Amino acid sequence: MRKNKGDVTYFLEKEGDNYRLTKRIKARTNVKIGNKTTKITLYDAVLNENELQHIDFTCAGLRKDDETPVKNLIKEFMLNETR
Repeated sequence: MRKNKGDVTYFLEKEGDNYRLTKRIKARTNVKIGNKTTKITLYDAVLNENELQHIDFTCAGLRKDDETPVKNLIKEFMLNETR
């Protein structure tokens, strides 16, 4: 499942009994004939279900601003998973 917020994209995928949470940002670079856009991965972690509910938003790659979109993504993912 994917959720966008501006230039930031959050991904949540299930891998067996674990979950992979990824945060990527869109980075732009000026080149001679325009702009080049690439995606940079800032956070990539494999978490179990207990860790998914208690993510530390002060660790490398995550900020306090990421808390609301990540928690909404987890909530939507769990609702879709139980259907």
